Amino acid sequence: MQIKSSEHITSNLNELLSTVGDMALKRRARRIIEELELKNDEKILEVGCGNGYYLNLLNKLGFSLTLVGIDNDKLALKDAKKIIGSRIKLVLADANKLPFEEQSFNKVIISEVIEHVEDEEKVLSEIYRVLKPGGVMVLTTCNIDYPFLWDPVNFSLQRLLKTHIKYGFWAGIWNQHLRLYKKERLEQLVKKYKINIEIIQLLTRCCLPFNHYIVTFIAKLF
Repeated sequence: MQIKSSEHITSNLNELLSTVGDMALKRRARRIIEELELKNDEKILEVGCGNGYYLNLLNKLGFSLTLVGIDNDKLALKDAKKIIGSRIKLVLADANKLPFEEQSFNKVIISEVIEHVEDEEKVLSEIYRVLKPGGVMVLTTCNIDYPFLWDPVNFSLQRLLKTHIKYGFWAGIWNQHLRLYKKERLEQLVKKYKINIEIIQLLTRCCLPFNHYIVTFIAKLF
């Protein structure tokens, strides 16, 4: 089983991420790929694949991989199919009931998804079920201890009034999220399913002032 060098992966990633303007996304994508420690002939699942961004990235790295994505959003999967075509299997399914046999995948990605689901423990138990022994899960999510400038409105509301705006433009980092996580809470959840934690890293410590509002405003324009 051939293992490509870290220099090869870094070179390909640098090229693929060169046009990404969102620095938080670029940093997150790089860490996800690096932590997967890719090898040829592996089977990788993305839970909550959305428009297929990470699957498309993985498909262009030059590895021989079997890639599968699931999402419960038909429109997102439709967009994903436009981006990645029929090369990658896309499945309409819920994260709390993965339609795969036990020990089906070498690696699983779940990025910016766990904060959206109703039953976080069920989702993690399903991921554990479909992972092969010695498999790798790469999980990213929102940190409740985010920088002030990322979302000053909710940062102030949380600390002064113990509340936040849940929906709409001013929801900021909380928009469509059921919860945000502290590092300790995430560790507790993952360890419950006997998944060894190799690294927990804070990826974004600073950002453009009012970053979430700028992104939301631009999204509304297009």
